[in-house]
Amino acid sequence: MFLSNFIKKYQNSRKRRDGGIQPTGKELAAVEPAEEREAKEKEVQLARMETELEQRELDLMNLQIELRGFESLYLGKVGRYYAELYAIQARIAALLARQNPQDSTVQKQAEEAQAHAEETEREANENQAKMDKPEVIPSGDLKKLYRTLARKYHPDFNPGDAKAEAKFKEVLAAYEAGDEARLREMLRESEGDAESAPSEGIAAKLRRLLLKITQVEERIQKTINEITVLKKSSTYTLRERAKRAGQEGRDVFAERVEGWRGMRFGGSFQ
Repeated sequence: MFLSNFIKKYQNSRKRRDGGIQPTGKELAAVEPAEEREAKEKEVQLARMETELEQRELDLMNLQIELRGFESLYLGKVGRYYAELYAIQARIAALLARQNPQDSTVQKQAEEAQAHAEETEREANENQAKMDKPEVIPSGDLKKLYRTLARKYHPDFNPGDAKAEAKFKEVLAAYEAGDEARLREMLRESEGDAESAPSEGIAAKLRRLLLKITQVEERIQKTINEITVLKKSSTYTLRERAKRAGQEGRDVFAERVEGWRGMRFGGSFQ
């Protein structure tokens, strides 16, 4: 509402000037400084909101990385037992198939059991390889670089901009890999783009700020929702259970394996 009223006043002042009548000093003092004050207030509001968003985005990113790491740890530790159990099942199914060569159902079950055992073995090897990789602990500088670049390239702030989306994926990949040099390089590139951008009038600046504030508000809520969903996931629940067990001197992974060892082969491994 304020913006539309200002634009009307500004247009009237232009008409007066175009008609040879200059706007009075009171008109200029009432209109132009008011819009400038509004822009400054919105800049302060936006900066405050962007700081909140940066932290929430970082919390989300770190939680995603932590859960992926825990999942790899979990699968790496218990996946080998999965592979061994399914290999035993496959051997039993193969034995039954040899004893019943005319039974197509038994033959099919043996083929499926063998395929499942091979797939589980492959996954166990992949997860073991992930466990062997050193964990990347993001430094303070790495986090700061990520926040700055994410604010510039995030798809929510650049709808329909394929170039910005591609840049954001690069930012994510560099952050997850702990590649601070690449993030610094991207920051230098982004600063060069900003310097070459054309200047804008005060009315255009206000419109941009209002749009940006709306986008940041939406992204903050979206990030909160994404974190809530992750904290309700089975992976998060198991990780918290493992943490509590560790504080009590217990090993959740070992307990699960012992439980599976007591199961019948026909059971379900969950």
